[in-house]
Amino acid sequence: KHLDNATLTYGKMMFEEEIGAIRQLSGDVISHLTNTVCFLNHSYFKLGVKHYLEGMLAMECVPKYFEQYFNGVMYAASVLDIKETTTKLIKTVKDLYDEIAEETLKKVIPTKDNFKGTYEEIWSNWKNKIQYAADHKDIFLAFSSGVSCQNFYDLMHKEHGTSSINLMKHFQANDLKSFANAFEEAMQLYKEDYDKLQLQVLTYDSIDAFRKDYT
Repeated sequence: KHLDNATLTYGKMMFEEEIGAIRQLSGDVISHLTNTVCFLNHSYFKLGVKHYLEGMLAMECVPKYFEQYFNGVMYAASVLDIKETTTKLIKTVKDLYDEIAEETLKKVIPTKDNFKGTYEEIWSNWKNKIQYAADHKDIFLAFSSGVSCQNFYDLMHKEHGTSSINLMKHFQANDLKSFANAFEEAMQLYKEDYDKLQLQVLTYDSIDAFRKDYT
C-alpha cells in the first residue's frame, strides 16, 4: 500500500512543472517511501521526527544509497534535479521491496490444486490470439494479448510460486512472428511446472467433449 501510494504520488509529481508543487509532492513521496521501509522491517520510528533519517538508517534492511538520495531530494535545486533524484530514491526502495518479496516467493510451492487447469487457460485465452495477430500483422492484438498473459504469469508467480516468465521483453512490433515463437517458448516453460507436478494437459476432440467434462 505505501509503495503504491509513493508510485501514484511520483506520477503526479512527474506531470508537474512548477518547482514548489514538485517539491511538495517529492516530500509526499519520501513520506510514503519511509513508511514502506518501516513496513519491510516490521518496525516504526522510535526516535521521533527530529531523528527521522537516523532511525531509518538504524533498521536492518535499508535500500542502497538511501541516505544519499534522501538528502539529494532536499538539496536538489531545479525541477530536473528533484525529479531525477526522486526517481532514484523510489527505485532503490522498490528494488529492496522486490528483493524481499522474491525471497518470500521462494517459500511458496506450487500445488496441483492451485495449478490445475492454468496451462489450458493460457492456451484458451491467448495462444490463438497471438498466432492470429502474427499471421495478420495485428500489432495491438499481439501487444494487448501479450500484456494480459504477462499479468497472468506474474500473478501465478507471486501467489503460487510458479516459474518467473518475462514474455513482454520479447515483444517487437515489427517482428510479430518472433514474438509468437517467444510465446510458445514461454508456454513450454510454464508446462515444465506442470510436468513437475505430474499434471496432464487436458485436450478435447470436440466442443461437446469439452462441455461434457465441465458440466
